Amino acid sequence: MRILVAVVIISVILIVILIALTFFCIDMSGHRGYQYDLLVGGELYGTVRVDRYVTGNKIVYKSNAEYFHSMGYPALSEKLFLKKKTITPLKFVEESTGTGGQKRLKVLVQNGEVSDYLFLEHPRYITLKGFETGNKTMVFSPDDVMLYMPIMEKYNFWKKGTQFFEVMIPADEPFPPLRDKLGVRYLDDEYIPIMGRRAVTESFSVKARGLPEAKIYLSKYTHIVLALEVKKLNIRYELINRFESPGKRVDPLLGKLRKLILFFKGRESEDKIYEKKKIRQIDHVRAGEEIFFESDNLILSGRLWIPDGKGPFPAVLAVPKDGPMTRGEYYLLSSLGESLSSLGIMFLTFDSQGQGKSQGSFVGLDEKKKLQNIADAADYLMKHPAVRNGSVNLLGHEGGAYFALKAASGIPSVRSSILLGVPLGSVKTDFVHKISREDIQAVLASHSLGPFDEGFMKTVGERVKKSLEEVTNSREEFLFFMGTRVPLMEYREFIARRPYKEILSFDRPMLLIFGRDDRNFNSKGVETLKRFISKERKPDRVAVLGSLGPFMGDMVKYDDSWSFAVNKDVLELIRSWILEHGTAGIGEPVIEDEEPWSARRSYEKTIKNII
Repeated sequence: MRILVAVVIISVILIVILIALTFFCIDMSGHRGYQYDLLVGGELYGTVRVDRYVTGNKIVYKSNAEYFHSMGYPALSEKLFLKKKTITPLKFVEESTGTGGQKRLKVLVQNGEVSDYLFLEHPRYITLKGFETGNKTMVFSPDDVMLYMPIMEKYNFWKKGTQFFEVMIPADEPFPPLRDKLGVRYLDDEYIPIMGRRAVTESFSVKARGLPEAKIYLSKYTHIVLALEVKKLNIRYELINRFESPGKRVDPLLGKLRKLILFFKGRESEDKIYEKKKIRQIDHVRAGEEIFFESDNLILSGRLWIPDGKGPFPAVLAVPKDGPMTRGEYYLLSSLGESLSSLGIMFLTFDSQGQGKSQGSFVGLDEKKKLQNIADAADYLMKHPAVRNGSVNLLGHEGGAYFALKAASGIPSVRSSILLGVPLGSVKTDFVHKISREDIQAVLASHSLGPFDEGFMKTVGERVKKSLEEVTNSREEFLFFMGTRVPLMEYREFIARRPYKEILSFDRPMLLIFGRDDRNFNSKGVETLKRFISKERKPDRVAVLGSLGPFMGDMVKYDDSWSFAVNKDVLELIRSWILEHGTAGIGEPVIEDEEPWSARRSYEKTIKNII
């Protein structure tokens, strides 16, 4: 009996071991993971984790990227499903997450010779059903390390030489996926430093007519992507870790064991050292006081900067723009709040419905609701005991500038409007009503894409125009496409905006600041505004500065840390404007003209230096 029990126990143990080994072996053949550092200008910009799975008749790539001090979206996740036999796309999904938690979405589903495509960056979108792509066209982006991997997986290393691949590029605009022919050419065997050692690699040039050239390094024998550099974009990916199953289950246990050993030895783990390295790359902008107020039967969140000293103070309300909040917008508003409060000006910014800690839904947030939210935020600020009566000014950046102006027109107690980089469009028409190939080429060039041939640009222009006409002519509030609710009404309102008209009809003081380096800058529109203001003898100001950097400022490195610094000329213009036009009351001014910088310039001197 004992022998039988022993045999049964041993048999069960062997079966469990065999099942575990089978599971690990299947997993080993089905999963590999890679982690990369993303360097921009030689500085650590972010990390990317890419996982490759083999399941049945599919190959699945998954990517998760974290960008430590990106001016755009701080996080990006992607999924790419491929046919195992042909390594051709079935589905591609990309989600870029903003600082408020909302996302930009791209979805491409390939069905044989045709594909369906959705781009949604609220409220802008484009939907395409059954457009021709061919059944061998790969999904590609010049700055995305994951999308190089299937290309190199299809490359024939026996033939070498130059091999060509048809690719489609989902752009960061409401355009159809761009098409190009990608040439992959073997260069040489090279040694490069990777993960603390010299690795022998095969280097390849990846080039297309409308894309910046890239150089990719693969391990000599296993063809793992070790490094990728795109000189025109000033970026480089470097492999810092790799995972192979069953390592994804065993490695965490071994990692904990290593940390425990290092702890008892009194040494820091590699993870902690890397975490410190990463923290040094993160900005250090002081956040304002968290506040909440009621609007449209919802509770909205915001941040308030209150100056030191005795009030009351003049105040600025920053108006959020459309779409998921980028980190650049967050940096700009936080930097303005910190800087202006140090100069004696209260500053409030709030989250739109469905962003940050604000209640409500981001979808279905039409213009009427947005204006109501702004009015309630202004009312909260006007009732604050530290705010000087009649001294509230509205400020907006890009799309937020339009809403700041529109809301101020309906709030008589608002003192003035400050508009940063408001997109004017053309004086007589708008991009959304008359689309030229040159317009599209200019937009793509701002993303380092193009030039593309005239015939292709004509096709893209026609598709964009048709899509906008469908939106304009529709009377529906929304539509469902590929399982996603698409904001028809909100995009229709977006298309109908006329910032130029709103500016000309505004009846209170207004400061407009433009940068010539802004891709939305319209010299003709600005010059017309200047002539109008001069003719009307209004107290408005139009300031055009040569180079303001992204989001009216830029990231600046101090020792080992990074911080966003708002452009000093922009800050001085706003400060002086509020002192001159944004403060009500008689007597001593609330803002004392102290020297916040070693070489402060007066408003008049700043105007003389405007380009």
